Amino acid sequence: MSKGTRNYELAATIANALVHHQQAAEVGDALTYLTALADGGPGDTDAGEEWLNEQIWGITQELGDYSITEPT
Repeated sequence: MSKGTRNYELAATIANALVHHQQAAEVGDALTYLTALADGGPGDTDAGEEWLNEQIWGITQELGDYSITEPT
């Protein structure tokens, strides 16, 4: 999800997937980080982007797809 897209539907879809389907995140964390990303701020969009990449990496590891490199 790109910073500042204002795509709240995408942010909500990602939050729903992480919180309810993968049980990989807390709802408060997901909403805070994803809303900051969608808005392009206020808030630490770099931290939000890092958090989202870590969530994706964790799910990727669980599913066993090791062809994707670890986020830096």
